[in-house]
Amino acid sequence: MAQRITDQDLETMLARYTRACERHGLVASGDQVWMDHGSQMYGRAFRVYTIREGSTAHHNPPAGNDFLGMTKREAFHSLAERSSALEAVRT
Repeated sequence: MAQRITDQDLETMLARYTRACERHGLVASGDQVWMDHGSQMYGRAFRVYTIREGSTAHHNPPAGNDFLGMTKREAFHSLAERSSALEAVRT
């Protein structure tokens, strides 16, 4: 049986994605990368977005689109794939 993905696992993977984006200059100083936790029961997707310094609006994520999936497992794997792709690119 597959291991359960926890909120902490998602936060750890989001931090990895954010570090990879920062390494390539995709996140400006003062900007923050956030994730909305979805709910398969209520039809809300997991999404990633950027909040720019001095703003409260949601902006496009630094790399990829905002959709991560409908479950924690899908969101975890989406972030892992994006992080791996960014980490594979030399700066």
